[in-house]
Amino acid sequence: MNRYFSPAAICVLLSLVPLQGCGGPAATSAGEGTTPARPGHDEAGTSASADNDPLHPRVELHTTAGLIVVELEAQHAPATVENFLRYVREGHYNHTIFHHVERDYVVLGGGYTRQLYVRRGRSPIRNESDNGLKNVRGSVAMARDPDHADSATCQFFINVVDNPELDYRGSSPDACGYCVFGRVVQGMDVVDRISRVKVRRHEGFSHLPVKTVLIQRAVELR
Repeated sequence: MNRYFSPAAICVLLSLVPLQGCGGPAATSAGEGTTPARPGHDEAGTSASADNDPLHPRVELHTTAGLIVVELEAQHAPATVENFLRYVREGHYNHTIFHHVERDYVVLGGGYTRQLYVRRGRSPIRNESDNGLKNVRGSVAMARDPDHADSATCQFFINVVDNPELDYRGSSPDACGYCVFGRVVQGMDVVDRISRVKVRRHEGFSHLPVKTVLIQRAVELR
């Protein structure tokens, strides 16, 4: 369970790491029940320009590694989806990076610019991790302070593999899990490609890509 970020990383997932940035309880400057109805893999024939279902809105993440399309689960995680969409609409994710990339685990982004400046978020939201959705391959979840269940703000991660240790198991801080609020419906090959990039330790970041992986823009499909 103790295998995520270095002590300077931010909005983290597992238990040993303090929170930084993204507007959480210890924010500082940069340094670092059911499974979703359809699995988080590319879907043949899925049209990124299709009309949005209000309960399953879609967001395109245009990255330097390729296009990722995420379908959100508003019925299961309404507050989290609205929070994420607000950041999208405000342009928060434009020109942010995937700052923690771990092969066979997750890719995490949404809180730093290319220059490694913190892009701070709004007030933390309630953790909706008990919504029945699981941290399976291709699912999208919110990062947070491991010591504070209701501390997620702007950062999110995509599960590269099934990560059941991140699921809701109870109400205590070490068991309340990480809220899944969507899934990748197009571009899982892009996520895999990102997860395999070469990484380094740098000024508190433990798994920072050597070559920047940029979210050029995030677009809500309408």
